[in-house]
Amino acid sequence: MGKTYFTIKEAAKMLKIENGRIREWISRYYIIPARPSNGKPSPHFLNQYDLSQIVLFEKLLKFGLNRKKASQFIKSPKDVQRLNCLFGGNI
Repeated sequence: MGKTYFTIKEAAKMLKIENGRIREWISRYYIIPARPSNGKPSPHFLNQYDLSQIVLFEKLLKFGLNRKKASQFIKSPKDVQRLNCLFGGNI
């Protein structure tokens, strides 16, 4: 059975995104982890859905959306599923 939750550092390495960038997106509530930190030094834990949100968020930014607007497109699982299909389902 595969791993269920990932740290930000693990997610950053898998997705090839700087972990500081992911931390910033989380701290500004653009991405809301399934298991958020309950305070320092407790880390955030990300699940597969969170990873999909991060990938789609980054793609929307590359298409020119600002962060606030991009985060609105990835709030629900249905939104993420639709965008995944739009981007060719390779997330």
